[in-house]
Amino acid sequence: MNQTFTRSFSALEPLHELIAAFAAEQNLSAEATYELNLAVEEIFTNYVKYNAGTIRDIRVSACRCGDEVQVCLTDYDVAPFDITRVPVPDMDEAARQGAPGGRGVYLVRLMTDRVEYDYDETERISRTTLIKKVEKGHAGN
Repeated sequence: MNQTFTRSFSALEPLHELIAAFAAEQNLSAEATYELNLAVEEIFTNYVKYNAGTIRDIRVSACRCGDEVQVCLTDYDVAPFDITRVPVPDMDEAARQGAPGGRGVYLVRLMTDRVEYDYDETERISRTTLIKKVEKGHAGN
């Protein structure tokens, strides 16, 4: 599955529909679908919020690769931001202090099995790939 979305929070509903259709096609469990959807939403909203200097659409592609499902979000004409290099905050300390930020990174890592990041400096293309393991043979129960 491959689709582009306008750089807007109003694109969240169609984005959720894409993830739901992909999850149904792959027979993902309700829990896996929820977790994947939440992680995708977090990356998408960060692209919209923090890469406001570009007007290009955001591409989302999803595929099944053996015992994993992968969702790749691609953002164009942007500066790099490698989520895999962001330290995970101490959530207990953040809750006590009410410190903003960092919770999205924690959430994405919690909801996925692996996150990969790639940046093309020449084209200024940022790609974040969310990877979730599923059972071999079928994707869920």
